[in-house]
Amino acid sequence: MKNMILILLVLLLPFAIADPVPDLSVSLLDYTPDPVQPGQAIDLSLEIANSGDPSSEAWVEIVEDYPFTVLPGGDSERAKSLKVVSGTQKLQFRILVDKEAQDGLTPLRVRYGLSRATSAYEEMEFSIQIETFGARLGVDKVEQIPSRLIPGQQGKLKLTLTNYDDQPLENVDVLLDFTGTHDINTNMDNSIAVQAMINARLEDVNRRIAAGLSPLKGATPMGVQPDGTLPETSFKAIAPVGIGTLMRIGTLDPGASTTITFDVQAIPDVTPGIYAIPLFVNYNDEDNNPFHTKTEIPFVIDMGHDALVQLKSSSLRSTDFAGEVTVLVANRGQGELRYASIELGEGDFTLITAPSEVYLGSLAPGETAEATFMILPETEDLEIPVTLSFRDSFNNMNEVKNTLELEIINKNYYRDMPYEMMLPWIILGLVVLALTAYFLSRLKK
Repeated sequence: MKNMILILLVLLLPFAIADPVPDLSVSLLDYTPDPVQPGQAIDLSLEIANSGDPSSEAWVEIVEDYPFTVLPGGDSERAKSLKVVSGTQKLQFRILVDKEAQDGLTPLRVRYGLSRATSAYEEMEFSIQIETFGARLGVDKVEQIPSRLIPGQQGKLKLTLTNYDDQPLENVDVLLDFTGTHDINTNMDNSIAVQAMINARLEDVNRRIAAGLSPLKGATPMGVQPDGTLPETSFKAIAPVGIGTLMRIGTLDPGASTTITFDVQAIPDVTPGIYAIPLFVNYNDEDNNPFHTKTEIPFVIDMGHDALVQLKSSSLRSTDFAGEVTVLVANRGQGELRYASIELGEGDFTLITAPSEVYLGSLAPGETAEATFMILPETEDLEIPVTLSFRDSFNNMNEVKNTLELEIINKNYYRDMPYEMMLPWIILGLVVLALTAYFLSRLKK
């Protein structure tokens, strides 16, 4: 009996003198933002508690199952080897949610265990609320009146906005940027946009701190170039008339639409073309969350082409001799005549030079070009058909046809004089000859 007791004591002795086993537990404290949007990162805080041995080491990891990916920074490295003390300690992880993640409660798995037994672990699941965070307000219709505005002309620009969300939208502000120089972060006189900017900046600061970076440097604000300056623009097509560039709608109910009208005028010296006018819309949802959208509105300015084709000069003097005919082409409009060429048609003449078409290039407003052809006329009253071909500011092909009329006034310049024209000179010669003979006869006497 005594031997049995000794054997049991020997067997139980290691357990009696061994360190107490740690008693670990992991719980979710919080995560922000809550809910999280697809494509957004969250800061997740876990609490690890030990009610057992205070001198053991432990580890905690986030299982990277879709749609979650653990980002560098935070306590990711420290969590691989933790000195477990009695009580609790806090761990923070930064986790990216895939941009294609579905809305709803999604399980996030957390594993933990003792470092001396990494193959043995326990696992917890925590639910993360994923929700597409975005009220939907669309610009459904853009109407320009008239459809093509002439430089200097006044018109209207009508915009129809629709609330596609199932909740009302508040404080809807619409700004039309006529100059292309607007920057939402610095120029928008709107508390909604300012709050949206602040929220974005705070999120960027938190992300940089969690990654162990300085919060003083962050992402470049929208509309600002890498060097910190605003982008330069090369156009100013239209200007407001009698109103400002910012309009406030107020409240837009679910499914409701509203139309706002801007009175505008095309700049008098603007070049015809299609201009993309930036449009900014800011609003709040019913929870006062700020939203900001940007799009571009097409605006067409066109005065039509105004090309002048006329005869500049001619060296034709006779139907028996060839001569040069010079045709002048002038751009009298405000749009460019692109890839212009002029072609000589068929008429009562023979073209001596070849080919019959001359390429002129592109003519800016106010520019002229010339084309010279050598022809042999077959009639005294000459009609020369010409065709000017070019592309306008909208890349449409255009043709201007004209018939140049030319009367060869000095048509007999190189011919012998007819008898009718020679008779006065013959009579004058006979008179001079008679007078000469008369004076000579008087001198002999």
